[in-house]
Amino acid sequence: MEKLKHWTHQSADNFVYAIASDFVAQIETRMEQEGMDRKTFARKAQVTPGRVSQFMNNPASLNLRSIVKYAFAADRKVAIVTYDDKDPRNERGPIDAGVFSACWQQAGCPRDLFEVHGTPNGQAILVFIGQKPYGTCSYSNVLLEIEKSRKDILPTINNLEQMTYAEQQKTEIEQRASN
Repeated sequence: MEKLKHWTHQSADNFVYAIASDFVAQIETRMEQEGMDRKTFARKAQVTPGRVSQFMNNPASLNLRSIVKYAFAADRKVAIVTYDDKDPRNERGPIDAGVFSACWQQAGCPRDLFEVHGTPNGQAILVFIGQKPYGTCSYSNVLLEIEKSRKDILPTINNLEQMTYAEQQKTEIEQRASN
């Protein structure tokens, strides 16, 4: 018996509709939490109430600029996240945005990867190999990972030990620019 596939498996348009509908549901939930009607929301978004009804009834018509505008009107922000859920053929559909939001909140609402993988004193480093980030982690974990994989960049990592966060960022940008 063939396993049932999520309805978004059929096309990219279906996938777009699913994630756009998820976004609209988040906006509607926020409006309910704030006791905000569509007219008030429209005024905050600087659009007509008809346009609000249009995007809520046909979320697939949203573009990125509109998504940001409506998120701001709901006093929220938005991020585009790629992820690997080990379902490359999309047989199980997209992960609900609430999962990402709940995980972010559970992690303490970090602003960047340095806060996610920081050391007890708040210092962390971002390791680049070629043009792609290798990852972020505490200083001690980086040394272990580098020793296992790329001993040729260990001196660079050792030089970062005493740098502040801002100095680390500046150095990383300069190093990438010179490569």
